[in-house]
Amino acid sequence: MNLSLERFYRQFNENTDRVSAVLDGMREGSFRLFIPTPLSEDQPGTIAQIKAALPHISNVVRKPYVTLRTETTKVRAERAGALSPEGIRNTIRDGKIWKQHEGEIRPEYIYAIEHEDDFNSYENRMVKALIDRLIRFLRVPLRITKESIPSLYESYFQVSHLNKLDFIKFMRTDTFRQAKARSYEDYTDLVRLKTRIGAYRQSPFYKTMERYPVFTGSLEMTNLLTHNEDYHRCARLWTFLESQGSAVTTLTETQGRNAYALFIFFGFIQAYIDLGFTLKEDPYILSSDQGLRIPATTLENDDFLVDVWIPQDKYIQLTVQAKAIRHKEKFKIRLVEETEITPEAGVDYYISLYPTPYSDIAACIVPNNLNSIQDLTSIAKSTVLTFASEHRVYGNCCLVCGNTEISDVRGNVTCETCGAHYNFLSGDILWLHHFRILR
Repeated sequence: MNLSLERFYRQFNENTDRVSAVLDGMREGSFRLFIPTPLSEDQPGTIAQIKAALPHISNVVRKPYVTLRTETTKVRAERAGALSPEGIRNTIRDGKIWKQHEGEIRPEYIYAIEHEDDFNSYENRMVKALIDRLIRFLRVPLRITKESIPSLYESYFQVSHLNKLDFIKFMRTDTFRQAKARSYEDYTDLVRLKTRIGAYRQSPFYKTMERYPVFTGSLEMTNLLTHNEDYHRCARLWTFLESQGSAVTTLTETQGRNAYALFIFFGFIQAYIDLGFTLKEDPYILSSDQGLRIPATTLENDDFLVDVWIPQDKYIQLTVQAKAIRHKEKFKIRLVEETEITPEAGVDYYISLYPTPYSDIAACIVPNNLNSIQDLTSIAKSTVLTFASEHRVYGNCCLVCGNTEISDVRGNVTCETCGAHYNFLSGDILWLHHFRILR
């Protein structure tokens, strides 16, 4: 789950009861569409806690507490060591090991004492589980801090498919002012921590403990965990990690879909406002079992009426009506929350939480990337794209590719070559609402 998307969703409250209230909040700065990747407020504390415990984990890994297990084992008589009363009794009782030798009855084998270090203790299993847990735990703060350091490829998801001149045309040069030194310092510390903890997995202690049952259940403080400093610090770190995990609030799958739909919805509303539209209707934001619901919201300018609607959380529908000619165009937008995009019939654009294949109908748009949010304005603009033109020229020659093999039916022009589709709103203004660029 994108953490910035979660923070976007948590902004909705009783004060954001209408669409206009959210827009007012955006203007005032109390409600944000763009939310940089959040750093955990206690991230330095988390790093400090793990750093402080590492020497104690190292002590346990290097010299773990073991119990001395004593048992009697049957060995050849000539190799037997110390005998115990129990070993003598077992030797006497076992008639199979007694043999006649040179006229005397002697034991061929003896139950002798053997000592063995036993690593399989509750505390050692906990420390081994702590090492595994730390590796898993560090993945989230590593990802968060990495996302906080923008790069060209991550800030412009499809930049690898553009040449340098194309890139310079649209590059926002202030993008990298988002990066903070603290983000890099935290990221460096976390990488070092993960490397050190990963090295524990190569230790004889860890490899020995892999043979024993996995530690499960809640931690219970034994005498060793309470009184031995090294084991006690390991137990404290375990408790700290548990508290960190329980303090994180995550959206359910349903809430996540609803959050993304709302984010894209308000992104489009803001995009049309940036293009000069005003809010014509101001519906209430409704609450249901499936999340927040918003009726179709209408915006307008001198030339168009635009309805923005969420029919389902996985779709956004844009309906654009030209006032002058009463012509409507509908644009169906699929919201994708998987890493792969599956083409669907009737879908005009795909908007994804993840980087998308290079395409003129797909974009990765997330709340923690200001450049990706700009793509919403591009999509919105493509639905209300107008040109000053001459009907006598572009009623016979395609505006997009220049092909003359076009059809013009009452001002509704279609080009079979490039897929261009446009209407004349007046004698010198045309509305281009469908066209293809990629070959």
